[in-house]
Amino acid sequence: MQNVGAYGQQVSEVITKVEALERSTGKVVSFTNQECDFDYRSSRFKYKDEGKYIITKVTYRLDPAGSPTVGYPQLAEKLGDEDIESGTSGLKKVREATLALRRSKSMVVDPKDPNSRSCGSFFVNPVLGMAQYDALVKRVQAQGIAEPVPNFASGVDVKVPAAWLIEQAGFKKGERRGGVGISENHPLALVNHDGTTQQLLALAQEIIQEVLDQFDVELVREPVLVMPDTS
Repeated sequence: MQNVGAYGQQVSEVITKVEALERSTGKVVSFTNQECDFDYRSSRFKYKDEGKYIITKVTYRLDPAGSPTVGYPQLAEKLGDEDIESGTSGLKKVREATLALRRSKSMVVDPKDPNSRSCGSFFVNPVLGMAQYDALVKRVQAQGIAEPVPNFASGVDVKVPAAWLIEQAGFKKGERRGGVGISENHPLALVNHDGTTQQLLALAQEIIQEVLDQFDVELVREPVLVMPDTS
């Protein structure tokens, strides 16, 4: 279980309780929001307690009269000058705009869109300390890349879009490797057209290695790989 999020909001902001089955004992346990140790795209269940629990129930605290979150530049641009009030009407407008943005990037499942045949973003945006970020900027400049490195504050660190690193490393949207490839609409999505899991993982590793070689930044896979028990 990760702390999924998009366009300026994360589920950790509204989760109040998580219930799980402890695999070794069969005991049902519950965790408060704080006990889940949520962080950027992570929680205790993804790292510290990986494989220890099976999540059975998640409780959310939603406010129908709440104010919509519009903290992401693309979302704000999509909404334009539209008046976004608090309450159900405003929340609905932001939801519709968010879905439209996601659909334009093939990030909403659509049987008519072959590029939506993915598990969403395959890589987490790397969060760098200032020294590593400064080193990245120097590497980018040394390669003659005129475009400044996009970045977002993440506490005292800096978050860099993985999509930007992938494209600057030479990978293009729509690029294929046999039966798998990169989405035509988003460089973070890897699409299985008619290939195999092994081909998809090989493409992911090729991207990871190329970004590491060029920028000394190691991309981390976002989806968790579950292998069958052959014992």
